[in-house]
Amino acid sequence: MLKSSGRLDQVIDRIGDILPVLSSSGDQVFWIAISRLLVREHDWILGEENTGNVVDDTGAILWSFAQATPGAKVRVKAIVQSLIANGDLLIVPWILRKHLFVHGLTPYRKQNHGEVIFDLEETIKLRDLELPRYYSAVKSGVAIRKLPDTEAIFCILNSNLWDDTLRQSFTAQLDSMSAISTIAALLSPPNVIVDLSTLEQMFDADAVLGMTRGLLRDEGFPENEWLASSVRRFRGALLGQDPHVSSPDDEDS
Repeated sequence: MLKSSGRLDQVIDRIGDILPVLSSSGDQVFWIAISRLLVREHDWILGEENTGNVVDDTGAILWSFAQATPGAKVRVKAIVQSLIANGDLLIVPWILRKHLFVHGLTPYRKQNHGEVIFDLEETIKLRDLELPRYYSAVKSGVAIRKLPDTEAIFCILNSNLWDDTLRQSFTAQLDSMSAISTIAALLSPPNVIVDLSTLEQMFDADAVLGMTRGLLRDEGFPENEWLASSVRRFRGALLGQDPHVSSPDDEDS
């Protein structure tokens, strides 16, 4: 009900305000419930939704709480462990990916996000524990069908563990307009840019471009304009186009 009414983000914001004075006794039940609410209700994204932003807000609240409140790191670590035990694929990946960048565990430069929750050794241990779960979620189709964001996906990519098996599996999953629209909504919604090299790591970009063009010829763009815009941007990224330059809808040659 919270999700369908659009009030989940308001609840999360309120929790951020009062978390420092709440007892830790209810942490396990509360954060597991939030994690479950964040999972998408439908296999495919049908229109604009903000659940991915709520995941961002949730992770940011726990991150800030751990840094600003004395003794909170231990509490957040316990929350993370309870989330892992209950199969979370949203909040923990958000926290893990931030730590991967802070500790220089990606091909990119380190990012300074202030004091961390997990030290380097703990982060490596968490990464090694979690990435097999994320890998399985992508390969099984759970990631594209149920997750409202791509943190788990990018934890694998940023750790250089996205292999040919996963690439082939992900390519095969993008075989319908519903799947294309969903990955477009996840990777290239309005105001988000993804480049061709990243897409090429994830799947066979030429094959997915061919699939996208064929589906657009047969079915056209989604009726929902937000989703249609995401598909246009996704197609443009597959073509290696400048994301700031639009292409006509009949570009299918």
